Amino acid sequence: MREVAEGTSVSPHQAGAGTESLLARVLSLSEHQQGAWTQASVLHYPGGSGIAGPYQGRDSVLALLRRLAELSDDTFVFEPGRLIAEDAAALIRAGRSRGSRAGRELNVATMQVLSLSEGEVREAWLFYADQACVDAFWSD
Repeated sequence: MREVAEGTSVSPHQAGAGTESLLARVLSLSEHQQGAWTQASVLHYPGGSGIAGPYQGRDSVLALLRRLAELSDDTFVFEPGRLIAEDAAALIRAGRSRGSRAGRELNVATMQVLSLSEGEVREAWLFYADQACVDAFWSD
């Protein structure tokens, strides 16, 4: 483990440094869902780039979001789209990830899947329609 609103798009830096602001705007989570992230929560960032891997805990997830902003010169955004499912056990949302970095453009369909238990995020996964494109975008 690493230790470190529909229709709107906000980059990590635009969202502000506050924990709730980053979780709400970048991951598009409701106020209730923001509080559901704990130090036991795990976000699985997919792929083969240097940022891929599991991030355990709220602080590590926030560090990842700040790193994405830094690497993309503050252009990385998740644009939430269709809410596919939401209940006490899961949240599934489709959207798009966009950004610019060193002359490369990212524009890829994205799926967020959160596993919930007793009101807390247990695990979260991101899935990209074109993982090779995402890996190339984040690679040096």
